[in-house]
Order: sequence, then structure tokens, then C-alpha cells
Amino acid sequence: MKFKRIGQILILFTVNIFIYSCIEKFDLNEIELNDDNLNIGGDTVFVVLNPVWDGFNKPQDVMVGREPFIYVADTENDRIVLLNLDGQILSQRSIKKPVALAQDYRLNLIVCARFDTLNQSFSAVYKLDLVSANHNLEQAPIKRILPQLADLTMPQREYTGVATFYDNRYYISRKGPNNSNLIDPDNSILIFDQKRLPDGSTTDTLLGRVPLLDPTGTGIMAANQISSLTSFNSRNYDVVLTLTGENSFKAQWLDFIISTEFTGYMIALPPLESDLMMPGFFDTP
Repeated sequence: MKFKRIGQILILFTVNIFIYSCIEKFDLNEIELNDDNLNIGGDTVFVVLNPVWDGFNKPQDVMVGREPFIYVADTENDRIVLLNLDGQILSQRSIKKPVALAQDYRLNLIVCARFDTLNQSFSAVYKLDLVSANHNLEQAPIKRILPQLADLTMPQREYTGVATFYDNRYYISRKGPNNSNLIDPDNSILIFDQKRLPDGSTTDTLLGRVPLLDPTGTGIMAANQISSLTSFNSRNYDVVLTLTGENSFKAQWLDFIISTEFTGYMIALPPLESDLMMPGFFDTP
């Protein structure tokens, strides 16, 4: 046991010397920096892939899927593009002005985009069944979730973000100028649930809006012009949202609480508790 212990100490000593020597030899000043292909900041090094992924026109969202594949909302080219991790385009789908992407745990792709009808353009949300088409975007069955019939009288409503959760429930953020209606303001987060039917298909049901969010609020727990939603790969309904409306806190983390006294959202990080919650820290995230 004594010799074994000495051997462990020698191994640890050797590893420590190796790590220390590596740290000592790594000098950023020895690297020739080229702004075109290398950015170094803090402890993270970003290296541009070669060849560069080009051909996109003002994409507004990029997502790593659960497969994993790379999905790009190529906004001004009116398409969604699916790439492998080497940057090779595997398939694409024409869709007008895609701005936000998410993928549920059934590998459906949910997209905020637009569609034209009645000689007018409306914001819209689509769901693409990737599995049934072997991830060929062009052949994937597509279903339009929003707008619903009543929304066609409100063409200024925009769907800006989507977040999916562990049980395939998903949220859609919405913004617009009409927020005097307390029952159905434009600035909202909509809750959708997916139920599997006996034939194997799914149906998407609008359950309502996330409550207790102020559509024109200037502080915490607000839905004032939400620009994006992000969920966590965990068994919860926590969500991070960003806002572009008149609000002091343009990024907020909402923590879903279940207790005997209250079930719903509370702010996870109170004001001034972190950089994220410093007034005016962000402008238009």
C-alpha cells in the first residue's frame, strides 16, 4: 500500500508539472492574430471554419438541433437550410422570412415566419415533421399553427420566438401595437400543447397565455415587445426572454415555481443581482 501511495503521488506530481509547463508555454503574444479568421477573448477561442459558410442573406436565427444538425433561418433568402456539422447543405425549404427556430423532442421543427393570403402578409408559425421525411426539409409535411382565423383581423401581430420543453409543450412569443385589451394583448407568450392521437399523428392545442406578464411593463415580469425565447434542456418550464420595448431589463430569466402557495412564474434573478439584471445593460437584444 505504501508503494502504491507513492506511485499515486508521483503520477499527480508529474501531471501537475505537465499542466504547469503547458500553461507557462502558452503565450497569446506568440500567435499571429488575423481579424478575418480568429477572435480571442477571455478563455474562449473562436476559429472561423474553412471554407466559410456563405450564401446566406441576413439570417436571424441559427440552431443546433438534437440530432445534431445545424438549422439556419435564412431570412432574406426566404428559406430554411439544414446543414451537417461540416457545413454541407443537406436540404432546404422555401418559406417566407423565417426569423426563429426551435425543435421539440419528437424532432419537429417549429418556425416563426410569414405567409401571404387575402392580398396581405401575416406573421405565422409552422411545424415541419422532419422524421417522416428522413430530415429532408423539402419533403417534410408542414402544418401552419398560427395565425388562427381570429388573428387575420390583426395583421400587425408578429410571432418572434419559440421555446420547446421536455414534454413537447412549447411557447410562442408575440408582439404588436394593440395592448389595451387585457384578455388578448398583442404582447404575450402563447402556450401550446401537443397531444399524440391514436393514429400516431399529433394535434397542437392553444392553451392560453402565460399569466402575470405585463404587456407594456417597464420592469420585471414583462412581455413588452419580446424578441426571442430560450428554454433549457431540463425537466422544467424555465425560459429566458429578451425584449426590445421600453424596459429597463431587456433580458429576463423566468423561473417556473410549483408550491402549495403559488404555481407560476417568478423572476429568477432580481434586479441588480447580476450583470444580466443591470438597468440599461442591453439595448435591443
